[in-house]
Amino acid sequence: MGGAEVYVTTLARQLQRDGYRPVIICPHEGDFTRWLRERDIPVLIRPIAPQIVGSARASFKINLKSLAKIGLGYLKAVRTIYRVVRQEKADLVHINSMKAGLYAAPASWLARKPVVWDFKDLVIDEFYSPRLRRIVLLWLRLFVKKVIANSQAIRDELVRRGIPGGKIEALPNGLDLTRFKVELKSQQTALAERLGLPREAELVTIIGRLAPWKGHKVFLEAAALVKQARPRAQFLVVGDIGFDPPSYRDSLVDLARQLGLADDTHWLGFRADQAELIAASDVIVHSSILPEPLGLTPIEAQALATPVVAAAAGGCLETIEDGVTGLLYPMGDAKALAGAVIRLLEDPALRATMGQAGRKRVERLFDLRDNARKVEAIYSELLGSKWR
Repeated sequence: MGGAEVYVTTLARQLQRDGYRPVIICPHEGDFTRWLRERDIPVLIRPIAPQIVGSARASFKINLKSLAKIGLGYLKAVRTIYRVVRQEKADLVHINSMKAGLYAAPASWLARKPVVWDFKDLVIDEFYSPRLRRIVLLWLRLFVKKVIANSQAIRDELVRRGIPGGKIEALPNGLDLTRFKVELKSQQTALAERLGLPREAELVTIIGRLAPWKGHKVFLEAAALVKQARPRAQFLVVGDIGFDPPSYRDSLVDLARQLGLADDTHWLGFRADQAELIAASDVIVHSSILPEPLGLTPIEAQALATPVVAAAAGGCLETIEDGVTGLLYPMGDAKALAGAVIRLLEDPALRATMGQAGRKRVERLFDLRDNARKVEAIYSELLGSKWR
């Protein structure tokens, strides 16, 4: 479970409320499929070759040795999606991830269904191998009717790479504000105690998949500096391994121990009560060491009137108003990150002011209902008079 999975769930539920019939296709069972079923969203499991769904973007390669192995699995994946699109009598296919787009875009095109690709990545060298980038950009040109760019930064990068601007709409994720209620803030002390933390603890929280580029090492290095200045500080790490080996999580736990934070850092894994955890926190940190394509957590934090400290790059430049709803710091600078967190912990009035401004900003720019209406408008544009 990550930001993309949380968003597609909230979008699907809003589409259901608006009279649509979303069906989510996944390659295997897991936390995401359980999460969907608990929310009464239809799920279809259609296995896809492991060498496709398990490939890493930055190291993706095709050579003579791997071509035969990947090629057959790829053709089967295209056939699988083609069949399910036809069987479900889908009017439109909405792609929610890069890997799914590799096989679902041509499959849906062959089925003569319009394709919307919800593109959530910056196509930069740090995220994409040159070969994979060329394939993805070609697929966007050939098979996709409309690209929803998760942020203006993503849109700008795609245009720079040659995708026609008229094909792309910058549309950031929306939040279901009925779930992210400011009233949760009033339960802050009770939520902290439920985690077994002292009432007077100052909670600094990072939420996100455990992956090197998410910058958890920078967070921990900054946490050690914060602890020196604010002895009551406690640090919550929410999220778990996604595509990296378990040893990466172990390395982070070991780093916390080396920094003297073993008793002050709490590894909570993936949590369904993220809204409550954000509300219980004094500061939310977003410490990516590569430009974040968008960053859902800073939006969620602002919705819950919690100030954010985030790296000044990528989508965070769009989601956070520096000095108003949070503080931005130079990406990768643990000392600057610590300084920003300490500033907020020392000034409750500033936290409250930023929190109120953040909530207003989210209501204005990131309401799921507005987001869903814009997505539905794209559907209607592509389907015309046939729709509904």
